[in-house]
Amino acid sequence: MGARGTIGKTKPPLLESGRQLRYHPPSMDPSVLFSDPNILGGVPVFTGTAVPVQTLIDYWEGGLPLYEFLLDFPAVQKWQAKEVLDWFAALKKSGKKPAMELKAFQKS
Repeated sequence: MGARGTIGKTKPPLLESGRQLRYHPPSMDPSVLFSDPNILGGVPVFTGTAVPVQTLIDYWEGGLPLYEFLLDFPAVQKWQAKEVLDWFAALKKSGKKPAMELKAFQKS
């Protein structure tokens, strides 16, 4: 986990409406990504954006550099993308499939 927060000790951020986010993966700092049925039907996105996390994974698996993703999606913070890539690498190392893990996080 990066310097931005600690797992389990950070409250989910508030939406502009003032209500808390409905869901975020338990292994991920809620300031990085979350899922809410009212945003893209619950597809996991980077917190504060409507950018699906799967988009970063697709870029990375396609051999594109992180800076290109960040240029294409400036709403995503570099530290958020790095946290997801670390999570992605850990999942792959453990033999889990990131796409399946993201699907499990999705709330509809």
